[in-house]
Formats: sequence, C-alpha cells, structure tokens
Amino acid sequence: MMRRAVLVFRSGTSGSATYTLGFLHDRDVCPPTAPANVSRGYCGEYGLATTDQRHRAVFNAIWQGPHDIQLSGLYFYGSGMRYGTSYGQDVLNSGQGTGARFRPDLSIVPRNSFVGTPVHRVDMRVVKKLRFSTRYSVDALAEVFNLFNHANYGAFVTNETAANYRAPSFVSNVNYYARMAQLGFRITF
Repeated sequence: MMRRAVLVFRSGTSGSATYTLGFLHDRDVCPPTAPANVSRGYCGEYGLATTDQRHRAVFNAIWQGPHDIQLSGLYFYGSGMRYGTSYGQDVLNSGQGTGARFRPDLSIVPRNSFVGTPVHRVDMRVVKKLRFSTRYSVDALAEVFNLFNHANYGAFVTNETAANYRAPSFVSNVNYYARMAQLGFRITF
C-alpha cells in the first residue's frame, strides 16, 4: 500500500510526502539433493523474506527564496529490514555450511528473524543562480547528505555463533555513509 501527498504552498514553497506499507514473503529454495520429506528449518519454509521492510516514508520540500536562492531538503525513513539468520555451523553435516539453522540441541534458528535498525537520513541542498543574461546563467550548488550524521547500517552479523552477533557491518552503499558534503556548479546556455 502506497500513499502520496503533494503539497503546493504560496510564495514559492512546495513539498511532497510518500508512505509505503509493505510485506515481502518467500519460500526457502531446496537444493536438488534435498530429500523429498525435509524438516522445517532445512529448506522449503515459507515466511517473511530477507529485505522485508514494513515502513518507508519520504518527505521533501523546496523553497524558492529571494535573490534566486533555492533551498531544498529530503527526509528518508525506512524501518529495519529483515535479515537471514543462521546458527553459523552445520552441526548435522547437511551440506548447508555456515547457513545452517539447526543448533546442537536440534532447535531451529527462526528463519529471517533478525530485524535491523531503522534508517534515518536528512539531505539538504542550497542553489544560488547567477544570471549573466536572459540565456546564460550559472547555478552554484552546496549539498549535504546525512546532515545529522545518523548511524545507518545496511548489513549485520547474523550467525548466532559469531562473537559479534547482531553487530553492524560495513556496506559500500552511499545510503549508509556518514555525513558528506559536495560543492558544484551548473552552466545553462
């Protein structure tokens, strides 16, 4: 379910908001060597999938100010995503390796049971237009991403036997970076 609202205000201000409520389910794939009657926890289980993210919301606004200055901002929220979990050792020698979900007492690690932390990100942009004629202009840009330097994580240690189980791990995706800023310009002719 997705809801979107676009707001247009007087005096050069506009904004929009989008909210998505989602549920993602799937089934574990059984390897071709799996026996016909497999037990729960080995393969074939249906349930919430990895990357299932229940809530996503995006708010943005643009303000056109005096002297050809424009200020815009974006806030992104994503609830914690679901991650695949495992025991971290193949105690039954089933060939599943570190992705096996059986513990030594034969209890089963629940499928995709770890939910990561929510993502919060605020991005801001300031643009100043310098007009040289009716046809030529230069836009000077200043942008800051993750303005409040919120710690956002896109991966976690999900093996129960790991000493740092549930600890965040590095992801080289710009959405999870610490605060960054950039300057630039755009020529219109």
